[in-house]
Amino acid sequence: MGYLSYFFSTPLGHISLIANEEALLQVHFEKKKTTGKNWIIAEAEKQLQEYFAGKIKKIQIPIQLQVTDFQLLVLESVQKVQFGSTITYQKLANILHKPNAVRAVGQALAANPVPIIIPCHRVVGKNSLGGFKGGISRKKILLALEKIDR
Repeated sequence: MGYLSYFFSTPLGHISLIANEEALLQVHFEKKKTTGKNWIIAEAEKQLQEYFAGKIKKIQIPIQLQVTDFQLLVLESVQKVQFGSTITYQKLANILHKPNAVRAVGQALAANPVPIIIPCHRVVGKNSLGGFKGGISRKKILLALEKIDR
């Protein structure tokens, strides 16, 4: 099964989407070589543009995650954080019944292959924004888009 990549401009800069015929596999915050567009990429682009325009609050596209079991637990939990809300790394670790795993939670979020689709930007530090795969400036834009004041 072949993979396709496609990039387009957003308020966050260029975003590259990588997909196969079944699901979205990765989102990157950079310009990558475009090799084509299938229905998954077209739908992901459409929904991302609608999200940035404030027309939708949740992106619903098939995804395939190639992550560890722990990373999967973290990413599944993050998907439950609603638009316009945040959760701290510590609270997320507590939800997973691993209160001492705050750094591991952060590392799992840093490995998120589909940021924005899985809204890891909604996870913040107790007294800071924390990190974000796309950089803090992009995290601030996403939080502002969702009207989250941090």
